[in-house]
Amino acid sequence: MHVVENLSLRTGVKIASPIIRETYTPVNFDRYITIDIEKENSQLKFSCYQEIVNFINPILGAENIKIIQIGGREQRNLKETLNLQGKTNISQTSYLIKHSLVHLSSDTTSSVLANLHGIPLLCLIKSKDSSFHYPFWDNKKGTAMVLSEEKEIIRPERIARLILTGLRDDLARKYNFNPPFETVYVGKKFLDGVEFIESLPNQVVDHKSMGAENIMFRMDLLHDEKKLASQLSLGKVIIITKKPINIEILKTFKSNIDQVVYVIDKEDNPIFAQEVKNLGINLFLFSRLPDKELNEKKINYLDVDMIHESLDYSEDRKKILSNGIKNLFFKSNKYTLSDGKIYPSEVSYKNDQHITSKGEILPIKDDPLFWNSLENFIIFKKLD
Repeated sequence: MHVVENLSLRTGVKIASPIIRETYTPVNFDRYITIDIEKENSQLKFSCYQEIVNFINPILGAENIKIIQIGGREQRNLKETLNLQGKTNISQTSYLIKHSLVHLSSDTTSSVLANLHGIPLLCLIKSKDSSFHYPFWDNKKGTAMVLSEEKEIIRPERIARLILTGLRDDLARKYNFNPPFETVYVGKKFLDGVEFIESLPNQVVDHKSMGAENIMFRMDLLHDEKKLASQLSLGKVIIITKKPINIEILKTFKSNIDQVVYVIDKEDNPIFAQEVKNLGINLFLFSRLPDKELNEKKINYLDVDMIHESLDYSEDRKKILSNGIKNLFFKSNKYTLSDGKIYPSEVSYKNDQHITSKGEILPIKDDPLFWNSLENFIIFKKLD
């Protein structure tokens, strides 16, 4: 039962279209669409709104149409949009949506407002049957489109096409909007506005200039304590290491160490892990050892912390590769920096396959190192 019907049943008040007070809210352009990425009532796992913006922004720009992002202040900013999250009250939000050409959101308050105002609406919900907040009002001026996530992922390119169609029937055709691929997988950590920056200790990186709160320092790939000390002197660092690190370095720069990820391999040192713990530094124990080997080591860490094991991506790998490896490409939100180059994955670093800018799409490689980072990838299948 919808929340409106439930409220009517409990109070005995007849259902009628509500009246929303609006407050004039000026923006520097007349034509725009609105996007709200907030998951107010949604059970949806979709978090690729930035990919949608990337698809539609060139076409909207050619048509002189802008994008306004509304919602709560805690929501991450989408690039190439006017970010007004947390800057408008409900009356101002209502005004902006009423004058929008199209609205995109999950089943939030903003979707209700778009529905009431008769604005073409794409409401992303898991299914109409499982939501108590889907667009309820029968408004002939507007269209409510509900996309289900019951059997397959929601593809950003599909939503992009629906937005263009909502703006004008022939817009996609006019600009030949036919992406040569379709999305087949979205990693759990491939989220709007989230980037992971890591660096090898063959350089020192000013991660603040990149807009990152911290940087992951891959001491497990190259162990250089002098470079580590230099990096720690610049700001916050997450240290990833297989080998013990000079405790004096950890003591000196303790305030700049967000976490020490100790990778337990065949040669491990429980004493080092305990020393890190004793310093009050956030310690994360991790291992990719086979169960038999790891079980023999667990007793040494009973008084230290739990050992986290790598996730099993064998089923995801099988499903992804069923599309044919020659047709598969990926984009990453985790970047490995080494000797002034950018790599979108550890396997790319291993093969010296660097990129010139973030967001580049590369062929995937069937390598354990690739699947170990699957959470950070969005994977596409090239269409014939």
